[in-house]
Amino acid sequence: MSGATRAEGQAPTPIDAAWSDEHAVDVLFDLVATPSVSGNERAAVERFVMHARALGMEAEIDEAGSGIAVREERNHHRGTEDTEGSTGRIEIVLLGHIDTVAGEIAVRMEGEQTAESDTRVLHGRGSVDAKGPLAAMLVAAARATLPEGVTVRVCGAVGEETPHSRGARHIARTFRPDACIIGEPSGWEGVTLGYKGRLVVRIDVERACHHSAGPRESAPDVVCGAWQQVVQMVRETNEEGTHHRDTESTEKRGNGGEEPQRGGPRRAAAGYGEDIHFRTADGAKAGDGGAREAKRPGAFELIQCSLRSMESASDGLTERAAVVGGFRLPRWVGPEELQARIEAIAAGIEGVTLRFEGHERAHAVDRNDPMARALSGAVRAEGGSPRPKLKTGTADLNVVAPVWRCPIAAYGPGDSALDHTPIEHLPIAEYLRSIRVLTRAIETLAAELMATRWPASGGIGA
Repeated sequence: MSGATRAEGQAPTPIDAAWSDEHAVDVLFDLVATPSVSGNERAAVERFVMHARALGMEAEIDEAGSGIAVREERNHHRGTEDTEGSTGRIEIVLLGHIDTVAGEIAVRMEGEQTAESDTRVLHGRGSVDAKGPLAAMLVAAARATLPEGVTVRVCGAVGEETPHSRGARHIARTFRPDACIIGEPSGWEGVTLGYKGRLVVRIDVERACHHSAGPRESAPDVVCGAWQQVVQMVRETNEEGTHHRDTESTEKRGNGGEEPQRGGPRRAAAGYGEDIHFRTADGAKAGDGGAREAKRPGAFELIQCSLRSMESASDGLTERAAVVGGFRLPRWVGPEELQARIEAIAAGIEGVTLRFEGHERAHAVDRNDPMARALSGAVRAEGGSPRPKLKTGTADLNVVAPVWRCPIAAYGPGDSALDHTPIEHLPIAEYLRSIRVLTRAIETLAAELMATRWPASGGIGA
């Protein structure tokens, strides 16, 4: 991996099955205990590299500052030489992120482990979002039994919790994997198939000061009025989109076909929640005791908007006001389209300026995606019931999926309802179970990809 900076760390040592679970817990605890708020990830990235090497992997820090760990099963068969740009090898990328939001939570382990049970819970910022998933992927990559000619690359990306996703964008340009797992909390039985898109806007107003008894609106009046117009536009756009998709679905079913892929099947309303579970054909959610599907469109199908911040100031001559608004976008509207609608509103308001960032399109895969199948099969093998999910948030899946166009899904231990909260914590038993699921999924997909690439021989070099 030329052009990257080597981090100091321990020499690689083989992983020992007799102590691997406790070692896996040590990896998790150390990463969580090392602060890594977005923009200040270096110390945690160096710990990630150190642990990867201790697990017998090659590891380094790339040009963007992300940690990159590589496990390769080398061979010397013709057509699979390890040369840059070679198409002979199968590559699976496990992409997590090592940065966290701000907010210090005392790192501590509660509960105990006995021969009968493990009630330990790790508290700390990033335990769920998303150092738990990242540590699980790192250990699983070291444990997996890989066929010759397969490379597994574990990436601890920086900057995921910002609108720019600096680490993932660099990784998307650098590699071209055959399959990818995104490390995000889904619960050990959950498999995340998609995330909503995103747009962030800052609305600024500046105008000369005037007496509050006069008829002229203040800068805060103007900026609040502009935001209310944006909110109303979102309501109307959602109504238009719902009507359009309902019409398409009715016409498609009348012709004996299926509902169009763009809108997809109806989902359960999820409120603010991150997880939207798929429902059966009759509207009942798997495992919900027959609860019926909500009549209104689910959160994954709607534009969601919220105020992120508000501010105002005056120096006695000029007054200023600003709001920052965030939008979560369904598949049927892109960030550029929504931006154009907001710009049209602002054009009719004197003194308003706009600044946009965080442009991401929604992305979702089918439940039959090979990566989703591999993860679901691994959950079953561990005694669980796979739960496919769509998320109302945005992740690095939105960044890399349109570029790589390969089998992809998100998976990781933890309850995403705890993301960014002051009570973020991860049960150790779930963390260890997710490692076993990931190990199986990597092995299953590696074998499937190898068989697809060399179907006649069942492998390479035969």
